[in-house]
Amino acid sequence: MKVILILLAIAVTITAAPNCMNLFRGSSTYRISIDVSRKTVYFENTDSDFGYFNVTQPTWDFTRMYPKVQLIQGVLAQLNPPPASLGFSSSYISNINYLTTSSNNISIYGSNSNSNGIYYYHITFFGNICAGFGYNTGTNSIMICPYNAQTDPSGTCNSYECYPCHCTCSLCYGPGPGTCFQCNPGFYLQPLSHECHSTCPLGYYPNTTTNYCGTCDPSCSNCFASGNSSCTACATGYFLQPNSTTCLSSCPSSGYYKNLLTNICTTCAAGCKACTSSTLSSCTSCNEGYYLQPSGTSCLTTCPTGYFGNQTTNACSACNSTCLTCSGPTSGECTSCGTGTFLNPYTNSCNATCPEGTYKTVSPNRCNICDPGCVLCTGAGNSNCVGCRPGYFKQPGLFDHV
Repeated sequence: MKVILILLAIAVTITAAPNCMNLFRGSSTYRISIDVSRKTVYFENTDSDFGYFNVTQPTWDFTRMYPKVQLIQGVLAQLNPPPASLGFSSSYISNINYLTTSSNNISIYGSNSNSNGIYYYHITFFGNICAGFGYNTGTNSIMICPYNAQTDPSGTCNSYECYPCHCTCSLCYGPGPGTCFQCNPGFYLQPLSHECHSTCPLGYYPNTTTNYCGTCDPSCSNCFASGNSSCTACATGYFLQPNSTTCLSSCPSSGYYKNLLTNICTTCAAGCKACTSSTLSSCTSCNEGYYLQPSGTSCLTTCPTGYFGNQTTNACSACNSTCLTCSGPTSGECTSCGTGTFLNPYTNSCNATCPEGTYKTVSPNRCNICDPGCVLCTGAGNSNCVGCRPGYFKQPGLFDHV
């Protein structure tokens, strides 16, 4: 795992802090680490369990911090990671890890923390050395000087709550909650910091195997595991499938539409086979027994005048121009006629005249079949005959059959 080096150094007058004297007992090797999220630098004596010393600078940009070592009048220092890894230039490296003969003070600077990717380093002091992190232009720094037990006066000494890592960490590079490499069970390493929390942020899921916050599939805006079939919400351009936890770029072709507000495949209105929203007026095709209306946006069980329910397309199709209403598209499938035309009972067509053996009625406009005894007639019944069929006889004064 790549480690980020961020050592702080605030240029302040270094004075002794009597309550932190235990920091300077035992080994002369120290771990100096940084918590970027809390803008805090930690100093620990690796052979002492008394606690740690920390300094917080809430107004500083910790991505501009860099390791800083000050050699005073000929001393030796050993660094881990090596000086080159910490970003010290070759001209400075010669002054580290060996006994300098210079009688002058030498300040040595590493790379900016956002370029070398390291959060901590260990340093072993042999003689008069101060170490920590520098900030910005080099005028500010946070340092400790074990040779004369000096610490930054703005810092504090703390007892370990969970020695040596914070309680949530199973592996760490410093004592703070933001210095974790791995987390204890029930906690998950956060994606944008080195903290361990009991939950993960939006777009990540708790991986109980690694105790990391795993990244959701690109189709998920939130999820409970990896893959596009473990989504609880979908990213823009993807839609949660019906009765499923899968996010896809499309919805089922029948009965659902892409809801751009919720990113969910939402049910169409009753009767709609396909639609653009959940309203009755947003259908694009219809289920069996429903017909897409001439407006092309709603499904009903009937069609308006001049149209018939086409069971092949489940849409309202136009009648022949001669029909008022119809059962099909041809002129011989009329079921009623408009003004001036009459429905022929034999051909189901609308004509201006009626065939022999029928008479006209209005409302409805129909050609009605005469009484069986009439050849021609003017109305219903055997009393409105104009002539009689064979076997029937015109009665005196009446058109009754015998």
